[in-house]
Amino acid sequence: MTTAKRSSFSRLQHKHIVGSRPVSLLRGLSTARLRILMTSGCALLSLAACLDEPQVEPDRSEIVACDQSGAPIVDTGPYPAQLVDWVQNSSVVFRGVVTQVQASSFDYPGFDLSKTIVVAPIENFGANSLPSEVSVQVDSISEFEVGSDAVFFARPWVAGEGVGVVENAYLNVADYPQLPAAVATVKAFVAQREIHTRLTQAELVMSATVDSVGHSTSSLDSEHNPLWAQADLVIDDVICGSNPGNTASMRFASSVDVLWSDAPKLVRGEQRVFIAATDSVSGIEGPGFVVLDPADVQSTSTRSAYAELLAVPPSLDLRP
Repeated sequence: MTTAKRSSFSRLQHKHIVGSRPVSLLRGLSTARLRILMTSGCALLSLAACLDEPQVEPDRSEIVACDQSGAPIVDTGPYPAQLVDWVQNSSVVFRGVVTQVQASSFDYPGFDLSKTIVVAPIENFGANSLPSEVSVQVDSISEFEVGSDAVFFARPWVAGEGVGVVENAYLNVADYPQLPAAVATVKAFVAQREIHTRLTQAELVMSATVDSVGHSTSSLDSEHNPLWAQADLVIDDVICGSNPGNTASMRFASSVDVLWSDAPKLVRGEQRVFIAATDSVSGIEGPGFVVLDPADVQSTSTRSAYAELLAVPPSLDLRP
């Protein structure tokens, strides 16, 4: 019978001894911990000595606080100064042509037809799809006539047989021929500014690997209990904030209850960018950080973009 050969690493585990400690001690190390040791200059045969040495804190003297990033620069040029706020605070933004005045596109008892127009969308700047006709409740119906071409900044009102929205503001395309392109530019700026704001309000932004995840010790005294759990992270890189060293404790809501279903769930072995706050909510003893919003945990592909955004804040310039 032929005996299968051991792998070179397996043979190394059995043959080599560092002092009186076998290299099989590697079996007790997590992948992330082993990576730190191997990349910090520990040769395999001196690994035991490295384990006995205190961990060297990384030099992150050039890391700055997240709130030290500059403020975004905004110049709306020929457009109203409120344009950015209209875009940010309106979940329904579209360009359309008025087809009816003092009318609605479907029956709904809540419509005040003296303030309602029907608009056929031409271009939709929002995330939600729109039907071929939208009923819009406006502030001043006398400002509209059939054929009016405008960009509407609105909030949802009713949806069913049709869609009804309430006007926050509007601008006539005739007054601003480049308005649709400007609105698209503002949408992109608002998205970048929201990310920048989230970054600058964070205590720590870092890329890290989840080394281990503990079980929640919270008592289930309510169906909406967040079931706080703690993950131990191995820090790969700090983008901004404080310097926690090589590792950090991250708390998160492990509950899948509807109240917490969207909150980040950390999994051992995953590598992510964390936008973290100091933990003051979980009740878990000891210092640590917390992530609550889905946007607090991102793919590592965002690392470069986030660093660039902190170095060069987003800007908007709509001048001709």
